[in-house]
Amino acid sequence: MPKLFIAFMATSILLISQPCAAKCLAGKERIVVFGLTPWLSPEVTSLWLNQIEKQLRNRQCIKFKYQSASDFESYVRNGINGTYDILNAPPHIASYLINQHQFKVIAREALQGQAIVIKLKSANLSSLEQLNHRRLAVPDPLAVVTLLAKEAFNEPNRKINPDYIYYQHHNEVVHAVMGGDIDAGIIFSPIFETYQKHSNGNLQIMHTFATNIDGWAIASSNLPQSLASDIQAVLLAFQPKDKGIWAPWLKVSPADLQSLHDTYRISAENLELVLSGQQLSD
Repeated sequence: MPKLFIAFMATSILLISQPCAAKCLAGKERIVVFGLTPWLSPEVTSLWLNQIEKQLRNRQCIKFKYQSASDFESYVRNGINGTYDILNAPPHIASYLINQHQFKVIAREALQGQAIVIKLKSANLSSLEQLNHRRLAVPDPLAVVTLLAKEAFNEPNRKINPDYIYYQHHNEVVHAVMGGDIDAGIIFSPIFETYQKHSNGNLQIMHTFATNIDGWAIASSNLPQSLASDIQAVLLAFQPKDKGIWAPWLKVSPADLQSLHDTYRISAENLELVLSGQQLSD
């Protein structure tokens, strides 16, 4: 998630780059492996970080080591196998890992974002039904926006069969649409808000899917509770000054957790099918 990624990465970058607080003894740094969601290319990720790195001045005796994966399936498998201590998980992955692999909930983000269909303003498209047999760019097959769109396309009394063109990252979907190579694309709405500023108004939202997509910070069951609590405290204390870039982090109530599982039940089930070796049909 962009806002999930920005807020948490801004905090964690400074945890690395600044010296530990004076109360920490030499050699007592706590190393935490942070799993970066492969939703944006490294080049765009660095642009996000350059914009917000100076906004936070936290000092903690925690050192983050960053690792990611080539795709979402590998990312989830890495989490299951214990490669990461902390993940910035999209909601369907968070639901699956919490339910099936006892991951701990750290916090959720007060995020406002949806899966959207974008097109060039000049494209003669106005409804989802017009996407039937049209070239539709989507990110990773297990990205939450891809799964939510496919669920909507296969609702009762609606059968839409686009020609899916898969790209690795959301920003690549945007570039494909802007370049005219694709009829339309599906991305996470904050990505559109960023690119629209630089597209001369040539991009347009054709459809917005209703489900709100929030970000979840979750921890492996192997992470000591003291570390999980310290990281949670950093996130909950985060006070964004620019609401267009960041959102606050919130404690997770039992009702929040149940809503997560209910909302993303189908997406989490599809994720589990892929991890078991089955293929999802388009």
